[in-house]
Amino acid sequence: MARFVILVVSDVSLYQRDTGGDRRILRSFPQARLRIPQTANVGNFAESAPAVRLKKRRNSKPAEDQVLMDESQAPVRPEPGRQHLVRNPEAFDREIRYFVPCQADILESLLESMLLMEEDCSPVLELGCRTGILSARLLEEKPYIRLTSVDPEPSMIQASRERLGRSAEWVELECRSITRYARATAFDYVLSNLALHFLASPEEKEAVCRNVFWSLKPGGIFAFSVMLDVAPAGDGVWKQWERDVMGMGARRQDIQEWHLHNRPAYFPVSQQAWLGWLRAAGFVHCELVWSDTIFGTFWAKKPAERVPGRSQGLS
Repeated sequence: MARFVILVVSDVSLYQRDTGGDRRILRSFPQARLRIPQTANVGNFAESAPAVRLKKRRNSKPAEDQVLMDESQAPVRPEPGRQHLVRNPEAFDREIRYFVPCQADILESLLESMLLMEEDCSPVLELGCRTGILSARLLEEKPYIRLTSVDPEPSMIQASRERLGRSAEWVELECRSITRYARATAFDYVLSNLALHFLASPEEKEAVCRNVFWSLKPGGIFAFSVMLDVAPAGDGVWKQWERDVMGMGARRQDIQEWHLHNRPAYFPVSQQAWLGWLRAAGFVHCELVWSDTIFGTFWAKKPAERVPGRSQGLS
């Protein structure tokens, strides 16, 4: 009779390689149990099973934004209304820390859009910088980029400045509307991390796509992460998200509070809606490149040559 050992591993990601050799995350698990024959070389298991790769996060210790929730850190009952998350930096950081369990993978999916960056000093725009989580990672990975970070809330601009520290001296931080922000062919990349779903109307989201297209140089990349409207498979996906959040240390009561007070602050739309707006603005190669439960990351590319008849932004 064959004997097996059970190997318990953390941070397991399931990848798929396309014809070009690039890999894409299909699914991530905070913990998994692997049933392996006792005769197998456990140390070489990742190489012997190409369908499953063990991905270790860059930080072996939980980062400040990835700590687990304990009783003393449980979220206080938030004030009602969307302004709580839109204007309060502490509330936004708490939201990311406890209720976006896949935040590390989201950041990686955004940063991977810049892998083919030809110039280290490329101009980059971040729309909705919030408290500077993405800005800090961008400067860590690409310290010589010319970064412009925009957010409509002065409190968020100040929080981002504090997070960046001395690096803020080299960042152009602007308190401006992200819906109408546009600079003609000024940027090689435009990125946004979990900000565009706070725009209340479809018209505002569509306007962002048009203005980003107008702001990008030919061949530029637009990469952004948002909460998605996951209907009609919503019930199962939401339950998976709740299991993931509880795996981060949240209690059932915390999740109930989130559904009651925080969830109404979001205005998610479907994958098809975002792809339609991107294509209508003139982008090509529009794709949902990564998703996990209720979150997703899109990439879109502006054609190398201007396409006649496309929208000119400033809507």
